Amino acid sequence: MNSIKFGTDGWRGIIAEDFTTANARIVAHAIARYVVRSEDPRKGVLVGYDHRFASDRIAATVAEVISSTGTPVWLTDKPCPTPAISLLVRQRGAAGGLMITASHNPFQWNGIKYKASYGSSALPSIVAQIETELAEVQRSQAPPLPAQKKLIQPLEPRAPYLDTVEKLVDWDRLRAAKFRFVSDPMYGSASGLLPALFSRNGVVCDEIRGKRNSSRTHRAAHRRPAPGRPCRKIRRRPVL
Repeated sequence: MNSIKFGTDGWRGIIAEDFTTANARIVAHAIARYVVRSEDPRKGVLVGYDHRFASDRIAATVAEVISSTGTPVWLTDKPCPTPAISLLVRQRGAAGGLMITASHNPFQWNGIKYKASYGSSALPSIVAQIETELAEVQRSQAPPLPAQKKLIQPLEPRAPYLDTVEKLVDWDRLRAAKFRFVSDPMYGSASGLLPALFSRNGVVCDEIRGKRNSSRTHRAAHRRPAPGRPCRKIRRRPVL
């Protein structure tokens, strides 16, 4: 088993090398033990994820591990930006939040961020406690208890996030300026957010590189060339 070490906000690694389902279970087990011992687990834990490979499946696995301790879990029903989880932890008064993401790292990476009960990055003292629990989980090699799936509830993360951001913008000024905006989420979990927010406030915002595996690219990649016509190379972009 590869070594699991916490860094900024949590743990990350190369997908299928360090970042595996088995290692994700170990990290989730350690965080769940911390929540039970040092927070109020009755307040529940939020779990979100981004667009990276298998993030949704890892998030579901993490939710099951946390539920095994009797802690309620709210699992997002779609990808979302990391700040949305931080916001919802505060709004719901949750015991903490986990985000399946590797932040700014390239697409080969994934990770698990832990947001403390106050919504932002865990203090060094909290990280130290989680690392202690991690060492115990690795030492004992005790598997988590069976999941209590009845404790896992779906969560729509985007609406409350947009509602909060909307209140921070001077929409009258933007409408009066008659600007036209372009956003580039780079195929990330913020895809669709700005166009939706701007549209409902009467401001134009076009989005580029917002969809994964767009139908146009998919068709072009699988279209057979006409007889005697050379194949056209399709340049694929990484999916985040």
